Amino acid sequence: MSQLVDNDRIRSAWLKDQEREPRPQDHNWISGAGDVCDRRLVLQRLHWQDVAPPSEYLKAVFKRGNIAEREIGRRQMIEAGYEFAEPQAFRIVEQGEVVWSGRTDGSVRDKDAPIDTPFIPWEAKMLNTHVWKRIDTLDDMIASKSPYIRGLPAQLMLYLYAKGTNERGIFHLMDSETWMPKHIDVTLDYEYVQWLIERGKRINLHVAAEDLPDPIEWSDDICGRCRLLHVCMPDQIRKFGTLRVWELPGFEEKLELLDKVKAELKPLEDQKKELESHVKGLIRRDDGTQFAIGNFLITKKSVSVKGYEVAPRVDERIEIKRVGAKAMEKQA
Repeated sequence: MSQLVDNDRIRSAWLKDQEREPRPQDHNWISGAGDVCDRRLVLQRLHWQDVAPPSEYLKAVFKRGNIAEREIGRRQMIEAGYEFAEPQAFRIVEQGEVVWSGRTDGSVRDKDAPIDTPFIPWEAKMLNTHVWKRIDTLDDMIASKSPYIRGLPAQLMLYLYAKGTNERGIFHLMDSETWMPKHIDVTLDYEYVQWLIERGKRINLHVAAEDLPDPIEWSDDICGRCRLLHVCMPDQIRKFGTLRVWELPGFEEKLELLDKVKAELKPLEDQKKELESHVKGLIRRDDGTQFAIGNFLITKKSVSVKGYEVAPRVDERIEIKRVGAKAMEKQA
């Protein structure tokens, strides 16, 4: 660790703008319209003060995304000759009821287009490299294995509906490793938007009555990464009888220690694999069978491996994984 600068001070200053106190959510946010879980959307409004705070790691990921989406993405468009209209706040109101509310990332227009050409709603998102490479069309987003990706089109479609001047918008998707962009056209689907509006009304009814929808069936990708899992978990247990709560003194501390040791050992295991691959690769390229270097004796042997068949059997496997807010770090 450096003795010339205060690392903790720099990290704290860098993440300061990500440290926000929980605040009430008066309306359904458009950014969450595509969430697969009604219950989570209701919990965010009724139990906003219980949302688990993000870890330092996630704060850093969020800040990286904010910079990339609002500054790098915008710069990429401007350097290519596009004009920007500033972000707009929208409310979708049905019969006096605010169903959804939110704020766009902005709108774009080719500066060489006719003056009466409307601006196109524009949403920027930074995605994991592997996910980014698999998306080339709107259908790829809708069919994605990731619940988060499947939910993104809802956000832009609601903005298109609220804006009311354009039936087409654009996603500006950036690769998290290279920041290379790709662009996905989105056309307004009125039937889907109507479903989203009805969904917003349904959530409002639950909030007004201060009751919760039933839990969805357990999903590692959804429930396991939810920052309100600790509020929802008791109902999950009641609904799905196979999920039991253990009350074994000291056992959770052992699991925490195991989780910590695994995290600390992983970099060493990765380094070990890399070094072994490098060392054995060099040895295999030499025709010799025995070598001496320093205090090490290296011998190459040919070993016969007998083939055999394994009889079918059923093994019991035990998987231990962290769920809740900290598990979200793995999806960043």
